[in-house]
Amino acid sequence: MGKTVNSAKESKHRCNVTTYSLLSTNFRHLVLTTSVFNTGFKALGTFMKSFGMIMVMLAFSLFASSLSASLIVNGSFEAPVVPVGSFTNFGGGSTAITGWTVVGVDSTVVSGSFSQSGITFQAQNGVQWVDLAGVTSNSMSSGVTQGIATTAGSNYEISFWVGSARAQFFDASTVDLQIDSGPRMHFTNPATPNNMLNWKEFVVSFTATNSTTNITFLNGSASNNFLSALDNVSVNLSAVPEPSSLCLMLGLGMLGLMSGPRHGWRPNL
Repeated sequence: MGKTVNSAKESKHRCNVTTYSLLSTNFRHLVLTTSVFNTGFKALGTFMKSFGMIMVMLAFSLFASSLSASLIVNGSFEAPVVPVGSFTNFGGGSTAITGWTVVGVDSTVVSGSFSQSGITFQAQNGVQWVDLAGVTSNSMSSGVTQGIATTAGSNYEISFWVGSARAQFFDASTVDLQIDSGPRMHFTNPATPNNMLNWKEFVVSFTATNSTTNITFLNGSASNNFLSALDNVSVNLSAVPEPSSLCLMLGLGMLGLMSGPRHGWRPNL
C-alpha cells in the first residue's frame, strides 16, 4: 500500500515537472517572440521618424525655394552683353534687352566699367545696368517693361536698386515704378558721390489682380539730369498660400516624427 502511494506521488511529481518545463519553454518562446517584435517595432519607429524628418525638410525646402525664386527675367540686365567700358542704346519698342521691352524713346544698357566726367558707373549686381534716361532724349516716357506670371490675390514684393552720382549732366537719380496701369511711384536716391555710383535699394509690395502683371520702370529724373540708373530687379512672393501638396508633405512628416515607440516594452522575468 505504501509503495503504491509513493508511486502515485512520484508520478504526480514527474507530471508537475513536465508541465512546468513546458510552461517555461513556452514562456521563453513568448519572451523571444516579444523581443523580435519589439526590435522590429523599434526599427519601424526609427524608419518612420527618419521618413518624417525627410518629408518636413523637403516641404520647407520647397517653401523656401518658392519664396526665393525671382519672377523677373534678366533683372540685372546682363543680356545682351554690351562692349566693355561702353554702352548700347535701344530705341522704343526694342525687345533686344532679354526679357524686357523698351518703352518711350530709348534706354541704355551700360557696362559697369564705363566712366565719364570722373565717375565710374559700376553695376550694383553683375557687370551691367540700365540707364532709363537713354542717350538721345532724356524723356520721362522712356523706360523698360516686363510682364510676369502672377496669381490673382497673392502678395508680391518688388526689389530694385537706384544709382546716383553728381557731375556735369548727372545728379540724384529718380526711377519711377508703374504696376499695370496704376500710378507712377517715384523713388529717388539722394546720395551723389562725384567718383562712382551710389546704389540704394527700394522694396515695394503689391497684390496681383490678374494672371499677368506688367512691371514698368520709367525715367523720373529732372530734364537736365541724364541719369536714371536701375539694376538688380527682382519680384518674389511675399507670402505663399498653402497648396495641398505642401500640406500633405508636412502632415506626413509630422506623423512620421510622432510615430514609433519612445521606449521598448519587455516582460518582467
